[in-house]
Amino acid sequence: MRFISKLEIKNGILVKGRQLEGNRKIGDPIKFAEKYFKNGVDEIFFFDIVASLYDSNILDDIIKKICSKIFIPFAVGGGIRNLDDCKKLFDLGADKIHLNSILYKDINLVEKICEIYGSQAVCVEVQIKKIDNVYNCFYDRGREFSGIKLIDRLNVLKKLNWGEIVITDIDKDGMNSGVNFDIIKIIRDNLENRQILYSGGFNPDTDNKIKLKQYLDGILVASSLHQDKIIIKNFSQRLEE
Repeated sequence: MRFISKLEIKNGILVKGRQLEGNRKIGDPIKFAEKYFKNGVDEIFFFDIVASLYDSNILDDIIKKICSKIFIPFAVGGGIRNLDDCKKLFDLGADKIHLNSILYKDINLVEKICEIYGSQAVCVEVQIKKIDNVYNCFYDRGREFSGIKLIDRLNVLKKLNWGEIVITDIDKDGMNSGVNFDIIKIIRDNLENRQILYSGGFNPDTDNKIKLKQYLDGILVASSLHQDKIIIKNFSQRLEE
């Protein structure tokens, strides 16, 4: 199972909130990316959380610098609307792109991106929140309700040729309260042979590592890393036991 650092960027600064809201400043994303790379993460996922609100040249420079300092898979997401956006990110050095909003706005574009760049370069994300005891899908950092139930969205996504999927549990995000195995099992049961990554609430002290390895191919971690609650190499060794 891959251990993945999740970097959320706002106005060129690394931030972290809870339940995708209330972001506080953490620091320089370049320095943190280099730190986590040296400490042993398997990959880094970089998210521009307000992609349409500021000058993209700021992030272009950050992405280039991170790519020059780390030598592990690097995924970039946020504000990807068309093929030109994809090309720019790959030209900057990204190994993979991360897609969320266009899953609801232009699903056909997702398949076209997979055809051009290969499924291994495409990661899709489903942001989930429970409403009236039913898991529903959101996008745009949980701000937009899609009106689509999780199961219905999975039935559409399983027909596409993406390489991996990130499941983001909005209620768990930033809470350090442990992952939601209920959601994880639903995803695995519906996407049996696909690459599944999970984001939300990871707690290195309480989460069952055997179940994590059983159901997941990777886990995205932010708060536990930023707060120095986990020593990456030690936890990776525990996963291999």
